[in-house]
Amino acid sequence: MAEVQKGQYAVAWGSNIGVAYIASSITVATSDNMAQSFSMSQLAEEVVIKDQLGNTGTMVYFNQGKEVSIEVIPIGANIADANDNGVVPTAGTLVTLSLLGSTHDQVAETHSGKYIARPGAQLVASNAGEARISMTLYQNTANDLSATISAS
Repeated sequence: MAEVQKGQYAVAWGSNIGVAYIASSITVATSDNMAQSFSMSQLAEEVVIKDQLGNTGTMVYFNQGKEVSIEVIPIGANIADANDNGVVPTAGTLVTLSLLGSTHDQVAETHSGKYIARPGAQLVASNAGEARISMTLYQNTANDLSATISAS
């Protein structure tokens, strides 16, 4: 059932993001997890150039990118499949975010694409709740970082 909104303002509700990656030789498809939370930050390096009096005269921004933090719950057709899908991507893993379902989901549509997993992804599980994988991803705006560079 779709959400029902009442009141004075319409709000963007949820985000229908799919997450796919390969980690420890296991392919985790968008159907193998359920995204629970998503946050995105715009990144850029900044250089401040001062005038003769020490006041800011120019600001230069370069090396723009996006950093995404996302949390997923591993799922599957059965418990064994869900457990198998609970693999955490290592640093440098290529992760694909994709729009699932409705093309009206502006958040998912805007941030679909290939990202690189940053260090620090984690799996949190307990005896009183579902397992959750959280990861931070990076995408450079100017350069596609998804290609693997050979050693020779």
